[in-house]
Amino acid sequence: MAQCEIKFDRNPYGVYLAGQTISGQVELNIFKIKKVRAVTLRIVGYAKCRWTESDSHGTRGQTRTTVYHGREDYLASLTDLVGRSQDGSTIELAPGMHSYRFTCDLPHQLPTSFEGSKGYIRYYVIVALERPWKFDQKFKVAFTVLKQFDLNFESPVLRLPCQVSMERSFCCGPCKTGPISIIAHTSQSGYVPGQMISVHAEIANASTVKVEEIRFSLKKLIRYTSQTPRTKTKEETLTISEGRISGMKKKQSGKFEQHLQIPPLPPTSVSLCRIITISYEVKIEAKVSGAHLNPVVKIPITLGTVPLRDNVYNVVPGTQGIQPPIQMEPILNPISHPSSDQNLPPPSYEECIFGTVQVKDDEDDEKTVMSCTKYAPRYPVYNCNNWPKTGVQDENKPIGFIINPADVPPNHNHSVQAAVPQLQPHDYPKGGNAIENKAIEPLTLPDLPDFPKSPK
Repeated sequence: MAQCEIKFDRNPYGVYLAGQTISGQVELNIFKIKKVRAVTLRIVGYAKCRWTESDSHGTRGQTRTTVYHGREDYLASLTDLVGRSQDGSTIELAPGMHSYRFTCDLPHQLPTSFEGSKGYIRYYVIVALERPWKFDQKFKVAFTVLKQFDLNFESPVLRLPCQVSMERSFCCGPCKTGPISIIAHTSQSGYVPGQMISVHAEIANASTVKVEEIRFSLKKLIRYTSQTPRTKTKEETLTISEGRISGMKKKQSGKFEQHLQIPPLPPTSVSLCRIITISYEVKIEAKVSGAHLNPVVKIPITLGTVPLRDNVYNVVPGTQGIQPPIQMEPILNPISHPSSDQNLPPPSYEECIFGTVQVKDDEDDEKTVMSCTKYAPRYPVYNCNNWPKTGVQDENKPIGFIINPADVPPNHNHSVQAAVPQLQPHDYPKGGNAIENKAIEPLTLPDLPDFPKSPK
């Protein structure tokens, strides 16, 4: 018998940034003489996805089930804690405590840890006792990797107000009703966990259909891509937070505001992992009575790990988009990043909103001992209660922009997309109630100033 504990230096939760050096200690407690070929330590990271789909085929309607899966490896470090003998003979480990130090430089382009219903991105430290004529005994612990996503070094569009609009009529021909028009906007489109998204909406119901309620929600969009038996995608949409407001009668209009809290979540990721991508959107839906399709607008949202700062434009010309190198100690308590605003409090690192999962996978057997069978990745969360106001409008900067359809991720298509000058806060009530219901008036977009084009 043997017991093993894997400890991270000054980092009890095992949270590291991509590009940092992971270090720690292995404490192996042997109760009686144990013969081994070697004691190895592996640090691995990979993404996996898997799901099944069933369909009918043949004249008898037989059901066929296809398993789709994919895998992508990012990290594979192997170290001998107890080296192998040259002649292949066994090595005896004496009873007692055996301690070993380890370090590993993490690559800079590792994707952030993620847990989903049909896939995951995980990182492990694995200690294995390779035993002759027996199954290897393994001890395994999961840790979290965060790919730093500084919103200040992404597109400047993230700090501008974003607005979308659409209108929908019901029935057709002589029975066609007037339209329900929705204009919704947020003050910016780049956020971090801990912030509140303020969503403003103007809804004009010129139809003869009643709007029963207006739903505001933050959605997480996950796309899994299989590699075998062939390339296929599977999409999953999760509701993160939601607010509902009472609707309006026909031939009425109103203005609404809803606040959506961002809990601990992984940052937007669409390029680092080829089999799992993550994006976010704010969805505004007017639920109408009867058997009609609900009018819906969606605003794409980008989640990062470092919030927007007012001094983002005070950078050396030609250095935009270049992220400074990470120079951090392993994460123990909330600490500062070199690019962080010293006026902002550092983040805490909290478990993902969806809670813990069982981290044993199909590579483990009955001889694998998990240091902790339940695991949840941790993400930075900012306490925004005392933040200085970000995105304060400068009179020399545009107050809106037109969304370029090519810039909108998949599943964010709208029939009408435009932006207007930012509405004044006093136009909206607090607490998510309609400010007014009045006789219908034409809902039109004001003249737009000449805004700079959004970057390609």
